[in-house]
Amino acid sequence: MRPTKILTEEIVYSLGKKGAQLLEGLRRNGEKFLDYLKPETDIGELDWGESPKKQIGWPYIDHQLGVATFMVCLQSAADKKGIKLNWDGHFNRRDYIIKTPGDGINFLPDAYFSIEIPEKGIAHHYLEFDRGSVSLKRMRERYFRYFNYWKYGVNKRTFKHFRVLTITHDPDYMNSLRKIASEVGRNNSHQSTWKALLFTNVQSYNLNHTKNILEAIWYYADEEKPVILI
Repeated sequence: MRPTKILTEEIVYSLGKKGAQLLEGLRRNGEKFLDYLKPETDIGELDWGESPKKQIGWPYIDHQLGVATFMVCLQSAADKKGIKLNWDGHFNRRDYIIKTPGDGINFLPDAYFSIEIPEKGIAHHYLEFDRGSVSLKRMRERYFRYFNYWKYGVNKRTFKHFRVLTITHDPDYMNSLRKIASEVGRNNSHQSTWKALLFTNVQSYNLNHTKNILEAIWYYADEEKPVILI
């Protein structure tokens, strides 16, 4: 794809299947590129569709672009603050499938990453980029599964605590998710919502204002005052 105006728009390069297969052949012959991919990953066979039930389409592409934009903004903001971001990338995210203690249901976050803060430690995160295509009931169940995984699944991961970041397309839907998540973690002896759940929307940051990612644009499910990510 070419820009419509010379030197005024960014160039976007796309690669067809035959080109990807050619690169895969060069890679198998020892050419040094795409070293971050696992050896068993065949870039000649990668597809937009994750499974036969999830073929290429605008909703899927829009979702993946949303995840990628967030991660680019986070990387940029982290670099400016001297913070290390650890993320394996999209194609390795299946390494982080979560199996819920109790019901044994597996689910896949949109991303897993950690933020390493000098002299403070490492904060682990799961990402949910929600375009509103999943019902509120299912998202409520998903948040409870995250909670059960945090409470009862500590022996299934290498870290004790984590947070779940949810990003929506607009503030109204964000607040709807906050409302259904406000019950997570509450019981007769504990009246506060689980504070590992944080919410924001895509109107709060963009590629021109990446530093906003780390600022007070995040909300707990049961509190109206925005908080910073780190």
